[in-house]
Amino acid sequence: MRRLDAGGTLTILTDRSAVAADLQAWARMVAVEVTGVEEGPGGWAVRLRRGPGSRLGGRGLDGDRVAGIRLF
Repeated sequence: MRRLDAGGTLTILTDRSAVAADLQAWARMVAVEVTGVEEGPGGWAVRLRRGPGSRLGGRGLDGDRVAGIRLF
């Protein structure tokens, strides 16, 4: 697993709308910007950008789980 530095972007693909919604809620909670959500034939793509003020990487937030998916 690699770390997402400030300004870095990540796209998460899922075939479940609930996971896409959970990812967006989680991103708001830890101050990660959602730069796009697209629905396509295979499911959803959620694009995230880690800002300099995000709370990712603080104690208790590394390895967060959203809908059973381990993030960062």
